[in-house]
Amino acid sequence: MSDEEMRTKWIEWITIIHNNIEELLTSQHIYKTYLEIVKNNPEIQSPRDFHDWVRKNYASAVAIHIRRELDIGSDVVSLKRLLTQIQKNPQIITKGSRACIKAVTQRILQAATSRT
Repeated sequence: MSDEEMRTKWIEWITIIHNNIEELLTSQHIYKTYLEIVKNNPEIQSPRDFHDWVRKNYASAVAIHIRRELDIGSDVVSLKRLLTQIQKNPQIITKGSRACIKAVTQRILQAATSRT
């Protein structure tokens, strides 16, 4: 694979990773909103069975998202795999592509901080 093809692949991967992180942040926002609703409405706080189920599902979803981003299988797109490939092929990152990657990274960080 040429450097340009690899760079193009990485940019596509960054978009996929960004979407995965957006999905996780959306789940986090929904869960925090749910907790506030329950906290502000004592009459719905009991029984706890449903709330415990929601908490467990949220925790499972977070664990799945984290595991997905740490997967290094040859058939997956993940943050760890992307970073490993960049580490092995640093010559592919040019000033122009660094600017593109930096812009995408800043978008991800802005999305993360705007939802907390």
